[in-house]
Formats: sequence, C-alpha cells, structure tokens
Amino acid sequence: MRAAYAIGREGKLKLLLSQNDASRVRRLLAYHGYLGKAREKRIAEIRASQERLERLLAERHSEVAQLEQDQLAQHDEEIALEAARQRRAGLLARERQRVESRSERLRRLERDRKRLRALLARLEKEAANRDLSASLGTPFAARKGKLPWPLAGRPRAAPDAGGGVLIPAPAGAPVHAIHRGRIAFADWLRGYGLLTIIDHGDGFLSLYGHNQALYKEVGQWVEAGETIASAGNSGGKRSAGVYFAIRKQGKAVDPRRWCRRAPRR
Repeated sequence: MRAAYAIGREGKLKLLLSQNDASRVRRLLAYHGYLGKAREKRIAEIRASQERLERLLAERHSEVAQLEQDQLAQHDEEIALEAARQRRAGLLARERQRVESRSERLRRLERDRKRLRALLARLEKEAANRDLSASLGTPFAARKGKLPWPLAGRPRAAPDAGGGVLIPAPAGAPVHAIHRGRIAFADWLRGYGLLTIIDHGDGFLSLYGHNQALYKEVGQWVEAGETIASAGNSGGKRSAGVYFAIRKQGKAVDPRRWCRRAPRR
C-alpha cells in the first residue's frame, strides 16, 4: 500500500526512467499491478452489489406497486360487496313490505267480502218478503246467456274471489241495468265504492260497483238497458271501470255465462 501510494501519482514510463534499480522497478510495478487488479475486482464487486441492490429496489418497488394495486382491488371489491349487501338488504326490505302489503290487502279484501256478504244476506232476506214476479215480465233465469253487459269493455276476474268481474271503462261512462228490476241498494260500501244492487226476483241480484255517481234510489224500478250509474274508481280503485257481479240465491255465478259475448269497446 505504501508502494502504491508512493508510485500512485507517477506514470509508469516516468517511473521506469527515474529508477536505477531494475529489480526494485519490477517489484513496484508488480505491486502496482496487484493493487490495480485488486481495485478493479473491488470495483466490479461494488458494481455488482450496486446492480443487485438496484434490482432489489426495483423488485421492491414492483412489490409495493403490486401490493398497492391489490389493496385498491380489495378496496373496490369491498365496496362492490357492500353495495351488493345493500342491494340485497333493500330487496329483502321491499319483499317484506310487499308481503306485508299483500297480506294487508288480502285482509282488507276479506273484510270487504264479509261486508258485502252481510249486505247481500240482508237484501235477500228483505227480498224473500216480497214477490216481484208479477212486475218483472220475462224471468231473469230465462235470459241466461242472452243478458247484455252493463257497459262495453273486456271483463276480467275481480280480485274479491266472489265471482265478479271488473270491466275497464272511461270515467263517467254510462252503466246500464242488465234486466228489469227494483233497486235494492244504492249507497257507498267500503271496498266497492258507490254500489248499486238490483233485485230481479226469484233470488237473482246484479251488482254494479266502483261507480262515479249513482242515478237511482232504493225502491225505484229500472228497465233493461236503463242508465243507473256512471263508471268510476270509487272504493280505492286505481283505474276507472265497474265491478259487476250476479248472485243467485245468495251464491255467486259467473257473469260471463249469463251475459252475451263481451263487446269490444
């Protein structure tokens, strides 16, 4: 090291020219060569270490970037899962509400049916105390399959499970009696709105509900085709129309079997 320091600042040619002792020159040059090789080896090792360190740093940066990407993906997944949980919770809440609403609607319909049954039972009892056959002309039963519909429209089954139908119609459309008879009821009935019931004798009754207005009063006689009400949505209906039903001896019958083929509006 001392020799290297001594000759480190001198060029080789100058060193050769300035020395008289050849053996010493060879020895110093050898020392100089050994030190240079050692220095080159050390520099190579340092460079290799530096390159390895740079690779490790690059790998570290890549791992950190991948970790951050994984964390972001996990965060996004957690957000998506939370959104999915919230959607499921919302769906379950709406489904529970729908079931509860349906149950409440069914209970309400059952209460409405009970009120209608009680009303019909009272009207049938009153009808049994009077004989209308002399004033009716053609018996109601003889007109089975030939009776007119109370208004134009395509009937569909009503949700009250009482055999009635709903006939969609514009609000205010005239509602007609299907056969001669006597008005037995003309008032509001919960679930059916403004309701008219006509007694046709022999235990036959026809019902017209959800009207917008009633034109006849209890006890009045009406003829087949006479306007008795106007279609509406009273009683909680969303759309206008008429609830129509026929009762025979207190039992519901299908109006589609008693009336002519439904006309198209």
